[in-house]
Amino acid sequence: MRHSDLCTLLSIALVALVVAACGDEPAVKGHNYDTVQVDATASDVANDGTLVDIPADTHTDVADTVQTDTKTGDTALDEDTLTDTLADTVQDTVADVNQDTTPVCGNGLLESTEVCDTDTFATTCSAEGFFAGVLHCSADCTAFDTSTCTNCGNGSCDAGEESTSCSADCPNCSLPGVGDLVLNELLYDPAPGTGLPFQTNGDANCDGTRGSAADEFIELLNVNAAAIDLTGVQVVVDGASKLGIPAGTCLQPRQALVIFGASTANPACAEFADAVFMTAPLGLGNTGGAVVVTNAANVPFTRGSLAWVNLQASDTSLVRDPELTGSAFLPFNTVVADGRRQSPATCNTGAPFATCP
Repeated sequence: MRHSDLCTLLSIALVALVVAACGDEPAVKGHNYDTVQVDATASDVANDGTLVDIPADTHTDVADTVQTDTKTGDTALDEDTLTDTLADTVQDTVADVNQDTTPVCGNGLLESTEVCDTDTFATTCSAEGFFAGVLHCSADCTAFDTSTCTNCGNGSCDAGEESTSCSADCPNCSLPGVGDLVLNELLYDPAPGTGLPFQTNGDANCDGTRGSAADEFIELLNVNAAAIDLTGVQVVVDGASKLGIPAGTCLQPRQALVIFGASTANPACAEFADAVFMTAPLGLGNTGGAVVVTNAANVPFTRGSLAWVNLQASDTSLVRDPELTGSAFLPFNTVVADGRRQSPATCNTGAPFATCP
């Protein structure tokens, strides 16, 4: 046999041997290919098994993580709680908690729209415009409760105070006798303009605005040596009662009660510091009218009435002359020649009534 033939036979035998050994047997299992499995980590609360892991993969799949914020007090889910990274889901930031926490009135924390929560706040009755007292938080935490604030102790017998509720400011407050209360000044035609000094223009109540009705006023004064109780006193304009003085209103000696037509006096104006102020729809006519002040028994006070006709005091008030004691009323700008048109709450000189002659 030739050498080439022998090589050919050996090659054929070798191929047959290999084929006989392999035949139709399946491939060997166990190689490291990817498998589909359910995540078993505790943080995968969806447990949806939608990810493909390799057997050696023991990570928490960040893209498959759905969990709730764990910070104490975080009462609502927000955009921060879905598909969080591991670092983010441990604890929300303070800013995030403030945004998704509903205010709870009474927990001592100032939250969201609350003005106060319990009585832990820095402001006081004095800061709210009162003299003394204890400020509280309202029941729904949306405002301050000033019901226990007071002006008792400020040296003035203010509206609503009397001898039993504020004896320091209103001692021996008794009903007035005839002549104790004097109608001293009246303005029915406010002058044009505003500005300071307010007595030189129509802004009689010093609020920065001239109002034909708002700046009308009637000025009453206690000329008794003791405080008087104005309970039941009536201010009657053209036969109609415009104001019944509230019960318990006390007026100290030489203290004025000024009644404005619509808006009350600006407390920032120093001239108003010693007076009591009220408002009433006075409706004082420019072409004429009459004002009478009566006591609780409907008896007119001596020096408690005034009548005028035909704009006798245009752009200025009518004032008693001599002040407090006179029987006649004259235009203010004819009695005082310094450019002022009226002097509510003070004597003609602009000084407090306590210093007037």
